[in-house]
Amino acid sequence: LETAIRSSAVQSDDPEILNCLKVQMMPHAAEEYGWDVFTLDYAVDSPLTAVLTKAAMNKYLRVFNFLWRLKRVEHALSSVWQ
Repeated sequence: LETAIRSSAVQSDDPEILNCLKVQMMPHAAEEYGWDVFTLDYAVDSPLTAVLTKAAMNKYLRVFNFLWRLKRVEHALSSVWQ
């Protein structure tokens, strides 16, 4: 995570914001591993918890993982078609 942050435009963001970002593994089946279980989590504190509830954050996590898998498929397809 630190290497990705250092090599992106995010490196100039407030360190307090970056400290809330965590890499986690999602609950997964035995055949899933690596990027299949990768996820990013953002810890929110009050007063943001009034808007970004646990349910909302779980929905965001599901959307993130869906988009992450689509990006992996795009990468795989583009490397095959080149």
